[in-house]
Amino acid sequence: PISRAAAGARPAPGDEAPTGSYSRDDLLSALGVPVSVLQQIRAAGLVEPRTVGGTEIYDEAARAIAAAAARLLELGIDARHLKGFRHSAERELTLYEQRVVPLMRQRSPGAREDALGLLDRLVEAGADLRDAIVAASVKQHRDKA
Repeated sequence: PISRAAAGARPAPGDEAPTGSYSRDDLLSALGVPVSVLQQIRAAGLVEPRTVGGTEIYDEAARAIAAAAARLLELGIDARHLKGFRHSAERELTLYEQRVVPLMRQRSPGAREDALGLLDRLVEAGADLRDAIVAASVKQHRDKA
């Protein structure tokens, strides 16, 4: 089983993801999954390697995404449903961009830093809201049991 630790903890907004790169074999080994799992994750559009000299290279963000997706697959979530996670994240980011991009275009000193700070706060607030909604729904299911 893929642990939460292997999937990687959610970084605080604004924190840089650790740098690192993984060949396909290194990624498969780190995740402890067969190539078929990585193929499903790629088919869902969650990760895409860059190719260097004919070798697939995955970055740390791709490793974290693949680990979380592999965990969901292991728990019985069908690969076709992983696309929903990607679409949801893209919609969320589009919403944040509507608020942040106009600030990024300002020429005033500090506008970029202010916009990036706002983006961090939006990401954190969105994650908190999503977690609270899921927790409330789970509670309803538990209360019915």
